[in-house]
Amino acid sequence: MNDRNGFAVGALLLGMFIGLVIGAGATLMISPKSGEEIRRDIRQAASEVRSKAEDTYTDVRQKAEKTADEMMRKAEDTASDVQKRARM
Repeated sequence: MNDRNGFAVGALLLGMFIGLVIGAGATLMISPKSGEEIRRDIRQAASEVRSKAEDTYTDVRQKAEKTADEMMRKAEDTASDVQKRARM
C-alpha cells in the first residue's frame, strides 16, 4: 500500500466520522423527546462514536506498523544490495 492510498483511507474514515457526529447531533436536536431521553441518547451515541473511534485508531495503527515494517525491510534489502555491489 502506498502512502497515497493510506491517506485516502484516513481521509475517508475522518469524513465518515464527522458525518456521523453531525447526523447524530441533528437527529437529536429535531427529535420530540424529553430532556432525559435526549441525554440518554447522547450518552449512547457518544459511547458508539468512542467505540468506532477506538476501532478506527486500532486499524490505522496496525496499518501504519505494517507499512513501517515493510519500508524497513525494503531499506535493509536495498542497503544489502548496495553493499554487495560495492564489493564487486
